[in-house]
Amino acid sequence: MEAMVNSDNVVRGGLTPKFKDTKTLVEMLKYEFKERKQNSGEEVLSEGATQIVAYKTGYAEFMITKLEMGPSEQPQSA
Repeated sequence: MEAMVNSDNVVRGGLTPKFKDTKTLVEMLKYEFKERKQNSGEEVLSEGATQIVAYKTGYAEFMITKLEMGPSEQPQSA
């Protein structure tokens, strides 16, 4: 899983068949130690047949949301 803020500026370094600009990527890197923010846990936003759970990361820009559909709401195969 990858979480990133909205941006038109992407520098790829690998794991893709698209153009890789590793020279620019290495020039941009900053090596600094910071205190890691602890995940603030999960928050149930909706309960019932469909459940929505938010996993907050401790950073305003990033949150992961899980949508879990109940059995009666699952797509039917043709």
